[in-house]
Amino acid sequence: MTSISDIAKTLEALKHIAPSGFALAMRINFTTPTYLFQTFSPEWSKHYSAKGYMFDDPVVIWGLNNSGVARWSDLTSGDQTIFHDAATYGLVYGVACSTERHGAKSFGGFSRADREFTDAECSETHDLFETLDQQIGQFEAIDPSAREQLRFFASQVSVGI
Repeated sequence: MTSISDIAKTLEALKHIAPSGFALAMRINFTTPTYLFQTFSPEWSKHYSAKGYMFDDPVVIWGLNNSGVARWSDLTSGDQTIFHDAATYGLVYGVACSTERHGAKSFGGFSRADREFTDAECSETHDLFETLDQQIGQFEAIDPSAREQLRFFASQVSVGI
């Protein structure tokens, strides 16, 4: 049985692999994620929201239309100037991951400032992302209150608690 502690461990592993942060939109219904885990800096998050980048973001476009893993440098759709802006906030190199399970799409962007992700890191990031998606599915199945517990936990991760 999956617990919040298991999910927290997976998120910690993702923080380690993406030291500049990540944003994970999990279990998307229409255009809204059921859970949003976000560790990018508050400054970047505020800038991203103020500019209304979401629907032109190459990571979002790729994530909604693909499954798997791709480096940001390989993404060609969307507004590429978003990557330039992101770099000024320390989000220089990145990886996008996406999966679909039982009709629910999940995707995320992971970043670091120092260098491109290696092939092994891309694979590890994707594996951890898939694990997180599976853990969320298992946790949701526990009981009706699990979803609210997980939403609260996601909000705490996103504010750095």
